[in-house]
Amino acid sequence: MKVLKVLRALVVLVFLGVVTVIGFNLVTHSERRLKVPQIPEKRDFQKIDKKEKVEFFEARGEKGNLRIKAERHYLGEDELYHLQGKVEIVFLDKSEGEDVCLYGDEVIYDSDWTKFRFQDKSVVKFKDLSMDVTSLEYNAEKKIFKSDYPVSFTSEKMSGTGQRMMYFHKLRKLTLDGEVHLELITDLSPTTPVILESDTFEFEKRGKRGKLQGEVRVRHGESRITAETSNFQLTGKAENIKFMHFMGGVDAVVYDESTEAGSGQPENALHLYSKKREAKADEMTIHGIPDLPQIRHVAGRRNCTFSFYSDSGLMTRISADSVDFWMNRQGKLSQFNASGEARISEEDDKADFLRMIRGEEMIVQKNSDVLHVREKKGQKAVVKTPDTEIKAQEIKIMLNNNNFDADGDVKAILSRKRGENQPVGFFSGDLPVFITTQNMRYFDDQKRFLLSGGNKLWQEKQMLFADELIFNEETGNVNADGKIRALFPYTDEDGKEEIVEVVSQKMYFFSEKKLAQYTGDSVLKVKEIRLRAQSIFVQLRKEDGGMRKITALEDVVIAHGQNQGRGEKAVFNVKKDVIVLTGNPVLIAKDQGKTEGTKLTFYIADGKIVVENKDRERSVTVIKS
Repeated sequence: MKVLKVLRALVVLVFLGVVTVIGFNLVTHSERRLKVPQIPEKRDFQKIDKKEKVEFFEARGEKGNLRIKAERHYLGEDELYHLQGKVEIVFLDKSEGEDVCLYGDEVIYDSDWTKFRFQDKSVVKFKDLSMDVTSLEYNAEKKIFKSDYPVSFTSEKMSGTGQRMMYFHKLRKLTLDGEVHLELITDLSPTTPVILESDTFEFEKRGKRGKLQGEVRVRHGESRITAETSNFQLTGKAENIKFMHFMGGVDAVVYDESTEAGSGQPENALHLYSKKREAKADEMTIHGIPDLPQIRHVAGRRNCTFSFYSDSGLMTRISADSVDFWMNRQGKLSQFNASGEARISEEDDKADFLRMIRGEEMIVQKNSDVLHVREKKGQKAVVKTPDTEIKAQEIKIMLNNNNFDADGDVKAILSRKRGENQPVGFFSGDLPVFITTQNMRYFDDQKRFLLSGGNKLWQEKQMLFADELIFNEETGNVNADGKIRALFPYTDEDGKEEIVEVVSQKMYFFSEKKLAQYTGDSVLKVKEIRLRAQSIFVQLRKEDGGMRKITALEDVVIAHGQNQGRGEKAVFNVKKDVIVLTGNPVLIAKDQGKTEGTKLTFYIADGKIVVENKDRERSVTVIKS
């Protein structure tokens, strides 16, 4: 579904209404001009002066320009001439082929033929337009038609009413005043009329400019637009809209009556659904494409809200102080801007929160697929979902695939939706995980986060630091690289909470196994113990994510006070708070030299070291650090 359908539908009823209303011949006929003829100063009358069935004819040269018929004619006590009974006045224009006919029961005019007044009901007929007027005045000198009484008009596809009417021929300007009501049928809407209502309506042909003022209402089926005032301008031939400007409490509700398959579905991650649209603003401007009946630009100013609803009840709402949509000639969204506390909110059919985007400014640059979200200096743009909250100096969301890039002092919170407790990496799924980084990227198709630049992740006292980190949202697997530092809290035998620290160059976390592997000159620190090895493995408990045991492999060195143990494998039993070193272990103790054995046991709580030898006479040696 093209964005054109979303935005064009919002204004198509107004566009059609204005173009068609202005299109009637009295005002905007594009090629032919309605000409009200000058009355010559020297008159040459052919006069049939009868009390009944009289006819006057006035001519200038060979071109007839005025014809008057009536059943009765007399000079009244008011010193004005009276025509009565089936009065007909025709302004002839042979060159243009458009006569203007005025009909009524009584017409009063002056001796100079400059002022005509139709009493009671009268009719004005143009080539394809008929106007019924209760009372009509025409000033031939000023070329002004005027009626202070209700007026109605009809044409092939249009009808309308108003309480008062004026047409200024010199200015090519029409005004309707008082309870203006217009109905029209167009090729794009052949069965349901477009209805325009306002207190006043005016249009000036020369500038192609017009105005609807006072409780402006536009309706098409269930769709409607209301405002206090609307200004507009048409293109040179009055075929398309150049711009429309609504002011004062603009409120629009537009329904998509299309039966196309997939109607109401968005074309990108902005989720601009088209089944129902609502728009509110203090001001709204619509610009058209000059040579096409198509919208180029929609702008809202001050207190703007645009809401988009899908068939299934999903909703996207855009609010800001200023909102702009630009479309290309193919009808697709080519540019977007929202500024001044801009916000995009998405909800499901139960009005539950799905996503929120907030920033001082949101921009989709011309022909770009990236939504830039920025904040004021010292504040942060925000993207929030039920399980994620991200804050950064700038956030870029890819509209074609929903990827995003958060940059500059990024702060994030990852948590699970209500009822879910799947762990986030090696962190527990019961509590949120907090993140700080310089850059965060998310790849939606892979459900993968990429963090770079001074990363820190923590959940209460459990922490992870790294230069680069990749986290798979679906599998829970984590890859980290560069200056790895992990902190694991645990409770020793005495019930005291302690911290295990692991430092390395690389880390891999295998979520299914609940196993974290550290490689590259890895170091483990717990109380007074310092352990170094090529690899360190931290095994977590599946039930709560807490530590179960730690295993170190290859070139293991354990330093405890003045003593040092060397071997190939070490296992830290978290529950018992002991480390067992095997693999031809050797203990180098201060003042005692080397002691070899089959197993070295380091008791962390009291600093005791036990050396065991199965094949020797002295099988157990106890050393205090």
